[in-house]
Amino acid sequence: YCANAVEERWEMERRGLVGRGAGARDQAPESIGERLKRLLGALAAATEKTPSGVDTTAYRRALGQAIENIQGLPPGVFEEIEASLLLLEGSVMKKLHKALEPATLEVLEVRVADALGEPGGVSEEIRERTRRALTKREVRRLLELPPFTLFDL
Repeated sequence: YCANAVEERWEMERRGLVGRGAGARDQAPESIGERLKRLLGALAAATEKTPSGVDTTAYRRALGQAIENIQGLPPGVFEEIEASLLLLEGSVMKKLHKALEPATLEVLEVRVADALGEPGGVSEEIRERTRRALTKREVRRLLELPPFTLFDL
């Protein structure tokens, strides 16, 4: 419900940043393949961890499938790959959410409730969509996983 305000604020920030910084202007932007390699490396490193509060077998299986799916992405434009990664992340986070142990699930629910707060004047549909997005984010944070994106965060 605040998309217009966010866009307006971003436009103001973007205009204020023009010409600032010491960015490498003569360097070509990093390729999609390099960005995917970095994401795959981060996911591979995550499979080596043994996070607490989650079924380890389900955790490793979900991340292994994600790695295979990312490796199998057809070459494409940035936006198409980013959309595929977003869908894949949603699928993986659902699997991992189901694999959480009860105590971890309680922590997750508290974090989501705190982040959601009491947004007045929004429809139930928007509230539910926001809750799902927050749940996905908090599963990722609890398990210390990287976001499935080509962007550097």
